[in-house]
Amino acid sequence: MKRKTYLSELHAMLMERFPERVTIEQAAAMAGVSKTKLKADFQREYGKPFYSYFREERMKLAAKMLTETDHRIIDIASDVGYENCSKFAKAFRNVMGCSPSAYRQGRNKPVLFTERLAATNSVSGTILKNRGIV
Repeated sequence: MKRKTYLSELHAMLMERFPERVTIEQAAAMAGVSKTKLKADFQREYGKPFYSYFREERMKLAAKMLTETDHRIIDIASDVGYENCSKFAKAFRNVMGCSPSAYRQGRNKPVLFTERLAATNSVSGTILKNRGIV
């Protein structure tokens, strides 16, 4: 199977299971390729490592939920696959550059991220629509 084809099929399968955490080993088994091949192909196709890509997708969804809902931060953390709120806050800060509460209040909101989110064909919007949030 061609790289782009198997990756797009795998990506679709992983997005259906989102925000469930899938390991690189599980993803490689789903695609029928080695872990090493998946890592290399994923990096080449999406421009970032497997785990970084999906962490960023989780944080995009969380950011959208923070600004468009009044859900508690702990509930948003759980909705995007984090059972530990402090780990969620640390991951959010690493990706977004500020804490979830600061982001919700509009402080230090990275302009580049919001522009990129609006311009990308992100799964975040689809997930939010499916959950009736937007």
